[in-house]
Amino acid sequence: MLDFNNIYNYPPLPDKKGWKEAITERRLLRKLRFGSMNQIPAKAVFRKTNIQIWFILILAVIVVPAVIMMEKDNQKYVLSIKLFMAAIFVIGALIKLILGYIFPELTLSNKGVKIFGRELIVWNDIKRIKTVGLYAGDARLIIVKRNNKRITEDFKNLNTNSYKLALIARSFAKKYKTRDILLLLNNIKQPV
Repeated sequence: MLDFNNIYNYPPLPDKKGWKEAITERRLLRKLRFGSMNQIPAKAVFRKTNIQIWFILILAVIVVPAVIMMEKDNQKYVLSIKLFMAAIFVIGALIKLILGYIFPELTLSNKGVKIFGRELIVWNDIKRIKTVGLYAGDARLIIVKRNNKRITEDFKNLNTNSYKLALIARSFAKKYKTRDILLLLNNIKQPV
């Protein structure tokens, strides 16, 4: 099993047996840590993915009162009020879904990095990019600009993991000539 946390602490190569496997393991670790994609898309968009929970909740809010109220014909106004409340929940969830697709959390393109709520950061202004994987679906993106201004963003519930985010960010940065690229993949736990 590969140990991502001890990527630089290589044991010495064995003299007779096992040296081919040791070299293969070292190459794989280096490829995982420093590799990049040969063909990258024109634009990589990352969104939040927790909208399914809202739809399940809304479906339960709509269906359960409707089934209960169908038995009582004399209280039709109660059914109409509950359906009106459910319609408000549906409209709210649809607005959240539509805004999630219109305004993604993170966009990487040939122009630069666009973080929701911030201006576009052009690739020429970026000195260093660092991604830190916190947990599954969560990632932290640290961008250091050329004027040493540091931008840190935490992304919760992204539709990718931190390794894939780092691989795509590294590929964009290499293609668009960012000077220094630092994409750590071995920090699995949340930093202190």
